[in-house]
Amino acid sequence: MSTFAIELILSKIQNRQWLVDEKKDDGFTALHLSALNDHCLVAELLLTKGNASINAQNISLQTALHLAVGRQHLQIVNLLCSKNANVNLADKDGDTCLHEALRHHTLSQLKQLQDVGDSGRVYIYVKIMYGSIKKNSRRM
Repeated sequence: MSTFAIELILSKIQNRQWLVDEKKDDGFTALHLSALNDHCLVAELLLTKGNASINAQNISLQTALHLAVGRQHLQIVNLLCSKNANVNLADKDGDTCLHEALRHHTLSQLKQLQDVGDSGRVYIYVKIMYGSIKKNSRRM
């Protein structure tokens, strides 16, 4: 995907920063949409040149990280975690990104979240949960 259009738009709105974080009716920002649709280069531009709010939440209180984890877009998960996205924010159902990753059995994402998480207990929790997920999936 060419990022020229995004770079051009960002250069034109420098004095109107609020446009980068403008929300649609569903609360999605440009960063939410780039995470949802696996547009990593766009997400990186929004964060670095557009100063997008990395922890902005939509009407379901999901962040871009929730969406990237849910869609298993590992490159965007890595990007958002490297830019210090808050891994502890909960959505309207009380689910954090860790819960979302557990739902989708994405061990590599769990490891990434654990690396930036506040709790050293995440790794133990993941090992316990992943072990039970693997055991349960063998029984099916």
